Amino acid sequence: MSSQRLIYAALLAAALLLATPLALARLWYPMLAALIIPALWAVARRRGWRSADQAALAGLTFLALLALAQAATPPALPLAGLTAALSAWTAVAVADLWRAVDEVPEAKALERRIIRRLLAVAGVGLSLGLVANAVRLNFGFGVAVVLALVAVLGLTRAITFLRDAAGEK
Repeated sequence: MSSQRLIYAALLAAALLLATPLALARLWYPMLAALIIPALWAVARRRGWRSADQAALAGLTFLALLALAQAATPPALPLAGLTAALSAWTAVAVADLWRAVDEVPEAKALERRIIRRLLAVAGVGLSLGLVANAVRLNFGFGVAVVLALVAVLGLTRAITFLRDAAGEK
């Protein structure tokens, strides 16, 4: 799958996954926005309007939060829609990097590795989001602060490990 096809597939998935819970909650105008924003984003990409990327992601993020705030909707759909929107945004950034570089050695193999990593990260992120939504823990403030610090340190170590593994400095 090329990065362009991944972008359009992720935009279609984001549109459908965000529109469905908004329709279930009978929020018709936000549902229309969830269908229109990805379509406009795709049109803007075709015309070369790169500034639309952040605005479209912000709009889809707001719609995902609106869908999550509705008690009548299952949280898996908005989380999956937000994951698809973030995947599209990341794939757009990668596609822009490809355009900025004249020649990439072993471009197809590198593109496949990038897409596999993106899909793996999106899958893990969605899984963690669903687990976090399903689990309820009651902690005191001190324990929550310590856990947040441990999470930040763990994330920092994971990013450092990934950068070292990729050969980045």
